[in-house]
Amino acid sequence: MQRRRKVWQHVVQKVSEDQLNELLDSLGWEVDPIGDYGEDFLVRIFHEGNPTGQGFYIQLKGTRNVEQYALKKSDVFSYGVEVINLRQWRRFPTPVVFVLWDIEQRMGYWLHLQPFIEETLEARPQWLDAPDDSKRQIHIPFIQVLRDGEADLLGKTIDTEYEKITLAKQHLERLQKEELDNIRRTLETSQETVIVPQLPAPLPPKIQQQLLIAQYQAAVAANPSDVKAWLGQAGAYYELGEMDKALVAINKAWELDRQAPQAIWYRACILAEYAIAKKGPKSMLYEAISLFESLRGKTPEPASVDYNIGNCLAGLDDHQKAIKHYDRALAATPSPGLAAQIWKNRGTSYFHLGNHEEEICSYKKALELNPNRWEAYSSWAATELRRGHFEHARDLFMKSFQANPELEVSSYPQLYSLAYTLWQLGDLVEAYRRVNQVLALKPDHEDGLLLKTHLLSQLWRTDPLYISDALTFFRSRVLDSPEDMFARSELYLIYNSEGYQDDARSILEETVSFEG
Repeated sequence: MQRRRKVWQHVVQKVSEDQLNELLDSLGWEVDPIGDYGEDFLVRIFHEGNPTGQGFYIQLKGTRNVEQYALKKSDVFSYGVEVINLRQWRRFPTPVVFVLWDIEQRMGYWLHLQPFIEETLEARPQWLDAPDDSKRQIHIPFIQVLRDGEADLLGKTIDTEYEKITLAKQHLERLQKEELDNIRRTLETSQETVIVPQLPAPLPPKIQQQLLIAQYQAAVAANPSDVKAWLGQAGAYYELGEMDKALVAINKAWELDRQAPQAIWYRACILAEYAIAKKGPKSMLYEAISLFESLRGKTPEPASVDYNIGNCLAGLDDHQKAIKHYDRALAATPSPGLAAQIWKNRGTSYFHLGNHEEEICSYKKALELNPNRWEAYSSWAATELRRGHFEHARDLFMKSFQANPELEVSSYPQLYSLAYTLWQLGDLVEAYRRVNQVLALKPDHEDGLLLKTHLLSQLWRTDPLYISDALTFFRSRVLDSPEDMFARSELYLIYNSEGYQDDARSILEETVSFEG
């Protein structure tokens, strides 16, 4: 959760924004504030009043005393930046520049972030392997100054970056032309059966969306009033599940055009998804319902309106009304893919109403239409787990992983549910493997840590192979939570059983002292 700034911090930030804007304006560059979503400004570069098509993002941090960030015996300033932002900026094709601005000196120091991130990762590959809200230090050189009359180095850096992009594009076009020429020559000269070279496999959907975002960002950098580019960004971020970014983009498009059906549709979908996924204000869902209603009879897939309204009502916990809209959507003969999703969501609403018969019937309908609808397997498994049907729950969780192998490496909620189910079935070894997968994805998962505690307390007693794991884990638990008496007790028993009498005595004395 982002910490609230103190009043003086707001003042410093506002003054730094004004001073930086004044400087950039003096260069003839246009500055577009984009809100506090990681970047503060989009800057478009002009030369003698004409747009160059070049632009960059600025992340600005203001201070009254820049010297407090100077590293001793070094020629750089050091500033902590959240990992989630560093990961995000690494993917940006448009340059991102971090500016540390001193309002007393009316000057700043800047760092082009993407090269710095890549160089750091080359030396330390695990640098960004940390929770999103943890911070990593970036180093801003003293010599990279931004002040009145001194911005040439920044301009040249951006210019060089765009030259690289242009050269890379030309190189790719040349390679494609050469490949087509080779294919044509093969077809013209071969006297035998021609074997046409296979085209490259299509890029994964996520990569496709990221490439689209890069194109749209370039278009927006060249023309911030390009509605289609903002809508394109909104749709691509929506597909990637990056709802904060999607909301920023659709808000920009909405400012420019509130009449286009595509803008209305994207705004409705993004408001609904944001409110549900981020537990945003209910007003977002009510606005989304109104927008969806305004599109009734105007969409290629008539069922999609009631389907989305049903989702909004489910987000408002009005599951009875949600089901009515899901049924209306199904009556409109949707495509099989959409119908499968409607049946699945219908089942979830029946779960909240406590009607497991209709719930499970809905999941089965969804899977008949689409056997790879992993969410139906997962939701059905969760219900079977709550009902104590552990073997069936395990089988359904495994089917969800088969339908979507990515869950194995990305979805800790499903992995935790499977680990808990296996523990209930007495399969301690497999449950331990699965809970370790959970904690690899989310080290602070409280239920996962508790489950690992129970598993290791059983495993080390029956299999000496787990003693080392248990020692490491319970030591960490005591360090993280000194009041955890169960962890202290387990540590004491392990030390005793392994003949570490001094360590056992020490942990016992610490425990007595702690309790006292």
